[in-house]
Amino acid sequence: MLDKVVSYYPKSKFIILHRDPRDNVLVKLKRAKVKGRGRHYFILQNFGITPTKLLTKNSKISSDKFIHVKYEDLVSKPEQTLQVICKF
Repeated sequence: MLDKVVSYYPKSKFIILHRDPRDNVLVKLKRAKVKGRGRHYFILQNFGITPTKLLTKNSKISSDKFIHVKYEDLVSKPEQTLQVICKF
């Protein structure tokens, strides 16, 4: 799919934002507890697409068109992370 985007927009770049799955699970557990669902309510979403798989599937696209950004970095040090993104 991304290879089609690149064919239409050859100068395009991609920001891959990823989050530690453990943090994602903790947030879902906290939300379930707040909504009164208790500890037995547990949702784990797995989209099956990791940054590595994404790059493998789209190996035709140059790696300099991607930047990996950790969600945790964006939250803990937003100014520094946004500077890196803007330089990209």
